[in-house]
Amino acid sequence: MAKTREIRTRIKSVRNTHKITKTMDMVARSKSARLLLRVNRTVPYFQKLCRLIHDLAESGGAMLHGLFAERKEIKKVMVFAVTSNRGLCGAYNARVVDATKKRMAELRAEGKEPILYVLGKRGNTAFRFIGMVPAMAFLTVDEKVTFDDSERISRALMNAYLDHDVDMVEIIYTHFEGRSRQMVRRDILLPVQKDSLDTGEHDHGKKPDYIIEPSVEKVLESVVAL
Repeated sequence: MAKTREIRTRIKSVRNTHKITKTMDMVARSKSARLLLRVNRTVPYFQKLCRLIHDLAESGGAMLHGLFAERKEIKKVMVFAVTSNRGLCGAYNARVVDATKKRMAELRAEGKEPILYVLGKRGNTAFRFIGMVPAMAFLTVDEKVTFDDSERISRALMNAYLDHDVDMVEIIYTHFEGRSRQMVRRDILLPVQKDSLDTGEHDHGKKPDYIIEPSVEKVLESVVAL
């Protein structure tokens, strides 16, 4: 009889666990759908903004703005690792941490000084655990990210470059390609790469005829800050 009760208790426990995990799955799917909708809504805006910056740079703005200026000698490289604030997301954070460690080792081997910036509590904790203390960590950004959050982070990166604290800014992040496929990528954020801004929107090679006021430099300064 005792064995029968144990089996029944085990069955009940498994059923309860199934209910909990099913509920967690439903909540996760709902959050994922909302976030995916927000991302998809920003894509047209992002593409138009990239195209505008590209056209302004082509109009001579690249020579006027410091974020386009390439350094003759690269000594210090900022490596900006983007992770999450929470766990239970498989190898999402581990892959970014591993890629960041590998990249920083490569930079040291090249005789450069890597400077670590981190977004997310998980990355910050992981790097500190292995003795890699970030020069700066952004820990208050979650799925409800605001424009102020984005501006605060981008300003920190841009100021570090414009003040010559670093000679290049690289970002290591997870690129969303589908619900079951996310790839770790490394891109150069600064100096701004004009080719990466060309979305190919213009037909037959035609460029829009902008009326720019008060100047290319002033407009580019405002747009890049976005």
